[in-house]
Amino acid sequence: MRNKIERILKQELRILTLRTRERKNLTQKEMSELLSMNEKSYSDIETGMYKCGTVTCILLLMMQDDPNAFLKELKEKFEKLYHKEMQLI
Repeated sequence: MRNKIERILKQELRILTLRTRERKNLTQKEMSELLSMNEKSYSDIETGMYKCGTVTCILLLMMQDDPNAFLKELKEKFEKLYHKEMQLI
């Protein structure tokens, strides 16, 4: 189940980075600078190659008008997966 949670997290953070950059009308370079990371690493998050680390995630959440909305949606997805997985046991 951990691998499935990691996949969900990677995808949701990818979407959040894309939407945030689009909402702020920034280039990848500008966004990477705001997140204190190099442009290639940022690009890897956007393309789904890697998920962001803890510090990047926190900085990204700080850029949101309502970070709790993202966390609530993520929690709901994790709970749905958890209940689905527990039915298989």
